[in-house]
Amino acid sequence: MIHECLIDSSLNRLSAQFDRLVVVRPPATAAELAELEGMVGTLPRDLTIFLSTCNGLRVDLSATASDQHICCIHEIERMLDTTANPAAWVGVIPLRGLPETAMDWLVVQRGPAYGRVIHWHPWSCGASVLASGFGPYFSAWVDYLISHFDARGRPRSKARLVRFDASLVAKTDEALPGLQADEELQRWLRDLDLVVPSGADFE
Repeated sequence: MIHECLIDSSLNRLSAQFDRLVVVRPPATAAELAELEGMVGTLPRDLTIFLSTCNGLRVDLSATASDQHICCIHEIERMLDTTANPAAWVGVIPLRGLPETAMDWLVVQRGPAYGRVIHWHPWSCGASVLASGFGPYFSAWVDYLISHFDARGRPRSKARLVRFDASLVAKTDEALPGLQADEELQRWLRDLDLVVPSGADFE
């Protein structure tokens, strides 16, 4: 119930602020969800709820595309089907960002990081935990958009736009500080940085 309320309230707040600037895809079908799970394994519950409510969305803002778009199932599968992308074999799925840069990913590999959202560049180092789960991540992202853009999608400030990061998520994600200090999770993130350049097995 908590998951549903968080996803629904976040979507409602987003629509109330930006109205027609929010472009929501139709809900994913059971077949589409099953196909994705056949590729990556069991999805965290809050992502399943989101995709069953809207299969990805974008907000037409006058800013960089990486800040206005949450991936749909088709985009997730297309990226993971690209074997040249290290993300295809380390147990993460894309949520937001541009493929050639650091992106936000949801961990679907069973283990200490399962269900967490991380910020990571697949061809570089420095993976970090961004949110305790998709629900808190999505809620914080909506807060960010509402705080930094007006109803017409224009930045509220003429100064350089603040980047959406863990410091903003931590304002509402009470579990995040503990995860940032969790040794097992931090070891998983360090292993992610080590394994990707070599193509070694990741467990």
